Formats: sequence, C-alpha cells, structure tokens
Amino acid sequence: MSLVPSDGIRRDTSIAGTADPNIQGMARVLVIDDEAAIADVLRMLLEFRGHEVITADDGSRGYATAQRQAPDVIVLDLMMPVMDGFTTLEALRSDERTATIPVVILSALSSNDVKQRCHDMGVRAILQKPYKPEDLLRAIEGSHLVDA
Repeated sequence: MSLVPSDGIRRDTSIAGTADPNIQGMARVLVIDDEAAIADVLRMLLEFRGHEVITADDGSRGYATAQRQAPDVIVLDLMMPVMDGFTTLEALRSDERTATIPVVILSALSSNDVKQRCHDMGVRAILQKPYKPEDLLRAIEGSHLVDA
C-alpha cells in the first residue's frame, strides 16, 4: 500500500529526516497494541526521533491512558483482546477529552470496508502491517497521510 500526503507533495522518506513543522519538538505518542514486540519496536523508533512514548496493551487500557495522559497522537491496532481498535476509536471520539486527538491506525486488516470505516471515524492515516517506518513517522509527525 502506498501512502502520500493529502497535499500531494512527496517529502523526504528518510527516518532521520526533519520532523514536520506542525509538531513543535517532542510529541507524546500513545501506542495501543497487544503485541509487545510491535509496541517495543514502535517505542524504539519513536524515541529515536525524540518523541515520548506511552504504551497500552489493549483498547480499554489505551482509552483510560488517553484520558489521563492526553497524548498528542495515538497509534492504534484494530485487532486486540478486551476492547478492539474500533471500539476504542469510538470511545475516544465520543469523549470530549480525547475526541480531537489524531489517530493513526496500524493493523493487519486492510479491506476497503475497514479503510472506509476508519476514514469515516476521522483517522489521520491507515497503515497496514508490515509498515514502512518512514510512513509511520510522517503520519505521526503531522503529514496527514491518506491512502493512495
């Protein structure tokens, strides 16, 4: 799956490139994923770029963490136990404290129905696992990616 910024202008894809000017300094990123290995890789990648990373291993804990920690961006898996990603996203969007937090979906699910549902719920980007680190970084750092 190829992703391009919504303005249509491709930017440097190096993970060591400069962050989008919309993010001032370090962003607080909440990663909600039940797979510890994926959460650990995301933590290393994002901390390397200077971001603060908080993790939660299911949607229920992630929603509670978002309410308490007020992250700048949320990276959300869709297939999780206890509270799946769609239920988590619905909860986030219905709570005034979390409704406007940008959400990046990172999931193995990739059907057109899934993508449409995510877009209808106002996600910033949908990335399919396995993902390209540079696409994830652009989505988190404010490039407002859309499916191409």
